[in-house]
Amino acid sequence: YPTGTLSGSTITFPTVPLLLVGDSVVYKFTATVDPCPGSTPFINTATAKAVNEPLVTATASTILTCTLPISLIDFKGEIQNENAFLTWSTAKEVNNDRFVIYRSYDGIHFDSISSVKGHGNSHVVWEYNYTDRKINSGVIYYKLDQVDIGGHRLSSNIVSLVLDNKAEILVYPNPFTQETQIKVVNSVKKKINVRILAVTGNEVFSSEAHFTNEEIKVGEELASGVYILEIISEEGIEKIKLIKN
Repeated sequence: YPTGTLSGSTITFPTVPLLLVGDSVVYKFTATVDPCPGSTPFINTATAKAVNEPLVTATASTILTCTLPISLIDFKGEIQNENAFLTWSTAKEVNNDRFVIYRSYDGIHFDSISSVKGHGNSHVVWEYNYTDRKINSGVIYYKLDQVDIGGHRLSSNIVSLVLDNKAEILVYPNPFTQETQIKVVNSVKKKINVRILAVTGNEVFSSEAHFTNEEIKVGEELASGVYILEIISEEGIEKIKLIKN
């Protein structure tokens, strides 16, 4: 058989008919097709009819199938103690070499930060995880590239996480008559100390071993007046004016 020319999804053959059947010209073609990333190209053969000979373009249809190198069940993440904890699992792996983890701070430009070894060939569920300990505040994006032993890649969905290191200090009520409550709101659990100073600078109250998102009651032992509340953490000292009536 002569060789046809492939352009997009159309194969154009020479004008010479291969076989005349009635008033139709039958062409036979063989095409090498790579239907999906990571699969092995294969040879596909089909027969096409070109009516009203001598047309030079024949059209045929065939079903192409492929086996993906992995079956990814999920890919997700969460913030744990100011770190990004990523998890994913697979139901099946075919020639799976590794997973490459990418991070981005704009959702467009991704940088490779690490890789996790795959399990080659498997038909059981495997669970994977990775902890990214070098992240900045704000929105962080992650994605996976699955790489097979031939170097072909498939990308996962994109996961977005938010790390907010800025704490919000709530003091209520303020002014107060008997006692007030302090709460340092933060997405991450952190240790804090509380101190109250008189306007002269003398310490009149101190309490340690508290944590963010904990309600702390103070002020019952204070006399009426103006005070300075200090919230002390590893980030520094925050000061708020307290008034007891």
